[in-house]
Amino acid sequence: MKQKGFTKRMYPRNGIEGTLSELVRGHGLRRTKYRGINRVHLSHYMMGATCNIKRYLNLKAFEIKTTTHKAS
Repeated sequence: MKQKGFTKRMYPRNGIEGTLSELVRGHGLRRTKYRGINRVHLSHYMMGATCNIKRYLNLKAFEIKTTTHKAS
């Protein structure tokens, strides 16, 4: 941790760890209701897509909110 450039190398990991935490806690990534590797993979892809859509909609809502406050 004391090496030069440690924080720069670890910066992408912060985002990945946050995303995985959100998927595990909010979308049930740790357990699945499907059997079979193909169905489990499909379930994980759908959870990831759902997470991305949710984040996108939150971003758009934030942008709309900040533009309406500036106009007021």
